[in-house]
Amino acid sequence: MIVAVEDALLEAVALRLLAEYAPDCAVSAVMGMKGNTHLKATCRELNRAAAGIDILLLTDLDDPQTCAPSLIADWLGHPPAPRMIFRVAVVEAETWLLADKPQIATFLGVSQGHIASGNPELIDKPKEHLISAARRSSRRFIREGIPPQHGSTCSIGPQYNPLLTQYAANEWRPEFARKQSDSLERAVRRITQLATT
Repeated sequence: MIVAVEDALLEAVALRLLAEYAPDCAVSAVMGMKGNTHLKATCRELNRAAAGIDILLLTDLDDPQTCAPSLIADWLGHPPAPRMIFRVAVVEAETWLLADKPQIATFLGVSQGHIASGNPELIDKPKEHLISAARRSSRRFIREGIPPQHGSTCSIGPQYNPLLTQYAANEWRPEFARKQSDSLERAVRRITQLATT
């Protein structure tokens, strides 16, 4: 199995999903990690490679005005190969993390009232929503690590990726989250199919 992702957070999510739903699947390589544009540029080659090897490609939808099937069709130009699992987080990987509302609230050190209720895929800007909740944290390392520092031009804090990748790998409950997120549910079903073939 080759995993292809655009960043470290999606890598952690992908590896967690494989560990949970395809535990016998050995990951031989993780590719990408250079952003959305680079992943898009390599996906057709990956689709050709999927004639002979299982590939899990995860990316963010980013634009809520676009639908996941359109993105997949645009990126690949052809239907996915039988061994290509191409899944899109609607709207971002953070949506899937927010779908486990009780656990993300505990991790952030906030009450569940600070996390949006209902379908997390309807949150307009999931990353900003998560950062806003982190600003209210009772845990200093969350308040100082996840939101951007005062006066910084960065959109995220210095520990945003390390903290959230750790959360995705160790604390996030995809089995709970899949019930709240349709795009995550579709990803889980496809990975489970792979595990049983």
